[in-house]
Amino acid sequence: MRLNAEFLTQVPSFINPLKESELDLRYVNIPLIENLGILRDTNDSIDFTDNDIRYLGNFPRMRRLQTLLCGRNRISTIDPELGKVLPNLKILSLTQNHIQQLADLDPLSTCPRLTHLTCLDNAVSQNQYYRLYLVWRIPSLHILDFERVRENERRRAQEIFGTIDRPTEIAASIMGVKSRVFDLGTLVQSSNTDTNATVSTGYALTPEEKEQIKEAIKNASSIAEINRLEVMLLEGKIPK
Repeated sequence: MRLNAEFLTQVPSFINPLKESELDLRYVNIPLIENLGILRDTNDSIDFTDNDIRYLGNFPRMRRLQTLLCGRNRISTIDPELGKVLPNLKILSLTQNHIQQLADLDPLSTCPRLTHLTCLDNAVSQNQYYRLYLVWRIPSLHILDFERVRENERRRAQEIFGTIDRPTEIAASIMGVKSRVFDLGTLVQSSNTDTNATVSTGYALTPEEKEQIKEAIKNASSIAEINRLEVMLLEGKIPK
């Protein structure tokens, strides 16, 4: 299911228990966030639970949006400028996604008002530094995985990771390791706009391989083809 204009105008919106205007996009097999500009920033909350989203991005600027529920998707990559387009985001649920590395969550540091974050049942949550790193990287956090962030955790995080301007070796090593994935948002946008745009796969490509990928993007005519390209690239295969 694509989020086209016709579909978005028919999606139900309601007032949730927090008295927020919430858009219900659960269980509709969405592969990509797109075309939300048609909503004219009228919602406080959007529920994307139980879809097939892989890239948390491609939002228009939405000042009103405060809550994003994205549990049980396939998200592995987050827009590095998410906080610029969602400046008032306060609550984010990423439970049961495909986030692998702590550095994959670094884009959330651009969200200055993010107070509640849930990343349970992602591979990243098994990292020994998981909780303290997020407390350090996202100073605005008050609740992480339904547990209050305590002052002694903030102090311990600073002891381990230093400051953003002067990170310790541990912090620098964590920030330097991201998952070996490419940006699906860039892939889709490139296929629709600039066919000369650079697509990052997360690993080195020869000039010939880059041209093959660009040609495949240019010729992709459906979301199914784009998904197929993603799988190939994640497996290290180059389209012919």
